[in-house]
Amino acid sequence: MVSHRGALAGGFLTACLALWSMPALADRLESLQRQIDALNAEVQELKAGQGAPGEQGDCVQWKFDPAPQFASCDGKFEANLRGRLQVDAGFVEDDIGNLDVEGTEARRARLGIQGRAWTVVKYKFEADFSDNSVSVEDANIQYAGDALGGIKVLVGQTKIPNSLDELTSSRFTTFAERAAFTDAFGLTRQLGILLSYDNEVNGIGYAIDLGAFRGNFSGDGPDQPQEGRTLAGRLAGWTKVNDNLFHLGGSVRSRSLGDTDSDIDYELRPFVHVTDDEIIGTNAILDPNDEDLFFGLEGAWRWEGFHVQGEWGQVSLDTSADDVTFNGWYVDAGYFIGGRRTYSKGKFGRPVVERAVGAGGWGAFQVAYRFDTVDLSDGTQLGGELSQHIIALNWWLNRHTLLSLNYANGDVENNFLNASDINADANGNNGFEAVNVRAQIDW
Repeated sequence: MVSHRGALAGGFLTACLALWSMPALADRLESLQRQIDALNAEVQELKAGQGAPGEQGDCVQWKFDPAPQFASCDGKFEANLRGRLQVDAGFVEDDIGNLDVEGTEARRARLGIQGRAWTVVKYKFEADFSDNSVSVEDANIQYAGDALGGIKVLVGQTKIPNSLDELTSSRFTTFAERAAFTDAFGLTRQLGILLSYDNEVNGIGYAIDLGAFRGNFSGDGPDQPQEGRTLAGRLAGWTKVNDNLFHLGGSVRSRSLGDTDSDIDYELRPFVHVTDDEIIGTNAILDPNDEDLFFGLEGAWRWEGFHVQGEWGQVSLDTSADDVTFNGWYVDAGYFIGGRRTYSKGKFGRPVVERAVGAGGWGAFQVAYRFDTVDLSDGTQLGGELSQHIIALNWWLNRHTLLSLNYANGDVENNFLNASDINADANGNNGFEAVNVRAQIDW
């Protein structure tokens, strides 16, 4: 009986102690709950700080690659400073002694900004400050959301969708100047609307671009008459087989002139840009309401550091005086040591440099050759036929810095127009040699 009474007493004592300690335990639990609530509040404040710009507590991410790039933490907003500087030194000399030019210039000196707003809207603005003047190059807004089934809509000034060489940025072209026919036929930027769509099915990709344009930001100039209109389209396809990339494409442009002051001529410099003289060219041959029609075909192959590219283009003119057809084509091949060309959605892009200067390497070296020809003689228009051989040596110190040397040797035949302005002898013949050295950086 004593032991039972002892057990009862012990149990009673334990129960009393538990009741006595419950208020203290409750206080501790309440304190822990307050700490949890405070942590939850801080988490919510951090999440709120990732909201739209302008709200208190904005969160911004930034980096240098190599220029400043800014983005909101939720990925809805981006702003990237962009630009390029190409400083050239060159000379050109022709066979008949009429052309002997040595000079330097800022071939391109551009500054701009591009980015994204509310995820689905992209924007781009870039101006060029070379030649002691300011010209707007790109100025556009693009809807890049999914509401239209993947179709992107761009409004503003941009490149018309013609030619692989023309659509590849001047930062990434193999040669200092683009193919002869792209310059002679006036494939350039215009103001308008551009619809774009790309997709890939079973390892085969394709991109479609359709645009309607009218004039450009300059508002004048014979190449892009303000009163005319341009319709253009391009289809490009690609596939990758092991380490091989294959590209095929074609494009078309229909252009008409609408005002009485508009005319156009087709002309070309002797490769280098340091001279304003033309080596071949036509008279101003388009009258009001006349039209020209351009067709182009393009192909390319890349295997590791080796690359081949070629295009053919033709423009037909329907004028009140005469119907003529001009054409041009080129083919080039090159090889990278320590790097390779990159490609995305129908265009070549920034090259890969495996070991950059300053990061334990010597950069990447590229050697390339191009045969380039354009014929501006047909019917009554005997503007000349140019064939040129071009060799390029490129040293990519890193992905953003380039030193290049280009040599061109050209021959001209059948040039009988504007003999006082465009250099040719009495038989319409001439030839030239040109050298261009470039230092380039972009960001």
